[in-house]
Amino acid sequence: TRDEGRGDQAKSNVKDAGEKIKDAFRK
Repeated sequence: TRDEGRGDQAKSNVKDAGEKIKDAFRK
């Protein structure tokens, strides 16, 4: 279960980073 949680967190972190990068390019 611990590893699964880590994977989910990593996925959401990547999503957050992607959104930030998209925002940066929009501006």
